[in-house]
Amino acid sequence: MKTKYFLTIIILQIACFSCKAQDLIISGRTHYTDTPVGGYYKDQNNLLNPYIGTWVYTNGNTSVTIQLRKLTHKLNLNIYEDVLVGEYRFVENGVEIFNTLDRFNLDLNNYSDYNINGNTGLLATDIPKCTDCNLGILRIELTFNDFLKGVLGSMYFGISQSDNNKAVVFINSSGLKITVVNPSDPSFDTTTTVGTTIPNGWYLFIKQ
Repeated sequence: MKTKYFLTIIILQIACFSCKAQDLIISGRTHYTDTPVGGYYKDQNNLLNPYIGTWVYTNGNTSVTIQLRKLTHKLNLNIYEDVLVGEYRFVENGVEIFNTLDRFNLDLNNYSDYNINGNTGLLATDIPKCTDCNLGILRIELTFNDFLKGVLGSMYFGISQSDNNKAVVFINSSGLKITVVNPSDPSFDTTTTVGTTIPNGWYLFIKQ
């Protein structure tokens, strides 16, 4: 009886160890796709936290406002993740082009349903290289949905080396819209150049 009990304890310990071994900690050059099935892509050291809040870029009558918050242990297909999600507002020459900030506090089923989301860790030296970013704070690549054009893009967030309340951000989208013709055969997909709503380039955001 004691032997059976002892074996049960060993099996449970091995199972517990296996679960922990599947976890992946967010760090430089890591991506959630590196996480094994059933694992947890975890922000154990709170590397996402410097980006939480409201960020604003202004240039005359043009502005971009981004709000970000962190979700923890969110299921994504077959893994769990800690991830930044957010919404944004774009004003060009005094005219509001779009504003999704009213969705910011919604509890959506999938984090990819937020117009900004992501958790990919980057170094300041990774492409696009950021010479003004703080080398001691992890950069984060976020995906954004340019829903007016129907395309996706990336926002490369880095904290400024001169001020933790400033973020150096590279916004980039190919401006290519993919239309799915036959869901079972991607070779039939068509690609159209539609451009971007927010121009590609470097932006300096101030934390509010």
